[in-house]
Formats: sequence, structure tokens, C-alpha cells
Amino acid sequence: MKRYGFLVLFCIISTLIFPSLIYMILSAKSPVKNETAQHQETIDVYFSEEDAVRTMGLDEYLYGVVGAEMPASFETEALKAQAVAARSYAVYKKENPSSDHKGADVCTDY
Repeated sequence: MKRYGFLVLFCIISTLIFPSLIYMILSAKSPVKNETAQHQETIDVYFSEEDAVRTMGLDEYLYGVVGAEMPASFETEALKAQAVAARSYAVYKKENPSSDHKGADVCTDY
């Protein structure tokens, strides 16, 4: 009887506890997760309606741009392509600044 108890206990430990410990150890050492949390790309946006420049995350900026340029009912691949094009443009403008946007990288006015 004790033998079956130890067998059941071993099965529980090996199927529940060991995988959980391994997952916690590996996820704590993951460099990608830590880099993403620490580094958020930002972009300076000139809001022409408000005559103000605000710094925002690039992801947040792209949600607004893609949403403004295309309806959500478009095909998923078209929305992805638009997001890639908008991100490429924003990164280009950030790396090649101009005086068109009152010190900002991009603006909300076409």
C-alpha cells in the first residue's frame, strides 16, 4: 500500500511540480522578455489640431495611423501591409528629421 502511495506522489510531483519549476527558471532567464519590457521605441508626433508635440510609443502611433487610413473590415494581410508601410515611414522620418513638423518626427496632418 505504501508503495502505491509513493508511486502516486511521484507521478504528481513529476507531472505538476517539475515542469512548473523548469518553466519559471527558463522564463526568468529569457533575455527577449526583459529587453522588450525595458525598451519601448518612441516617436514625437505633432498634433496639428492641438498645435502640440507629444511623445508616444511607436506601437500606439501605428494603431492610430492604420486605424485612420484603413477600415478594420479590410483583409488582415492588407492591414498588416499598411502597418509595415506606416512603421517604415515613421522610422525613416525619425532617422531623417525635417523642419516640417515643428520639431516632431511626424504629424497628424496629411
